[in-house]
Amino acid sequence: MGTKIAVVYGTQSGIMRRVIAPSRDKELDDPALVGPGESMLVMEGKDAPNMTAAKGALVKHLGFIPHSGRTAVISMDGVVENVIIADPALYSIPDKILVLCGDDVKPGMTHDDKDGFKEIPPEPDPDEEVPPVSSEPGVDAP
Repeated sequence: MGTKIAVVYGTQSGIMRRVIAPSRDKELDDPALVGPGESMLVMEGKDAPNMTAAKGALVKHLGFIPHSGRTAVISMDGVVENVIIADPALYSIPDKILVLCGDDVKPGMTHDDKDGFKEIPPEPDPDEEVPPVSSEPGVDAP
């Protein structure tokens, strides 16, 4: 095993894309390891490669904590169809919108640029009896 490891990340976003632990350090010289819009940070791999050390080195290198890459896949009518790990600056899905999101976003929610992500309220149960409401403030209906 080589003595170095590399972290490939999105140049604009800083999102970690992959960690490379080569058999020989010379393998890290291959330009095909880094795609368009990506950069590579090479560091000494003192121990077996681990994600915590790789993330820490990337944060130190960038000077900020990058987004996790959790991304909502949104239909053209604004419904979250799936949540994936991706960098929207580098990845696309035809006829879908990709938006970085937090842990609280899940399929079935809606999204628009004005209001962001929202839960869709549940449809009322047609069999559930709804109590009458008075039109006078402070007065309960009979």
